[in-house]
Order: sequence, then structure tokens, then C-alpha cells
Amino acid sequence: MTLLSVNQDAPLTDALERDLLLGSMDEQPNFRLGASLKAGAAALLRAGRAFLAFMDEVDETMNRAREESARYTRAHW
Repeated sequence: MTLLSVNQDAPLTDALERDLLLGSMDEQPNFRLGASLKAGAAALLRAGRAFLAFMDEVDETMNRAREESARYTRAHW
């Protein structure tokens, strides 16, 4: 196998090609719908939480800017 990774021009025999194909078919992970849906829902939940945290940060920053502006202009907001 290491010879194949070094020399890409080496011809493949039928037996070697069959072994490579069977090996690659055996290494494929099993697909689980429940696990995929759970991971997708968790990713969406994290994205939603991150967006809400971002919006909270923007709101706090805008409030601080308004307070600073009101101090300089002596206006009430």
C-alpha cells in the first residue's frame, strides 16, 4: 500500500483494485437519521443563541452610546 501512495503511476491489478474497493466500502460510516437530526437541531439552537447574544450586545452598546450622547448634550432620551 505504501508503494501506491508513493508511485501513483503503478498499475493496479484486479485483486488489488478489488481489495481497495472493498476496503473503502467497509470504511463508510453508518448513517443514522436520529443522530443527524439531533446534531442539526443542536446546531440551529446554538446559532439562535449566538444571534440573540449578538442582538443583546448591540442593544447594550446602543444604550451606552445614547447615555454618552445625552451626557454631552444634556438631553434626556
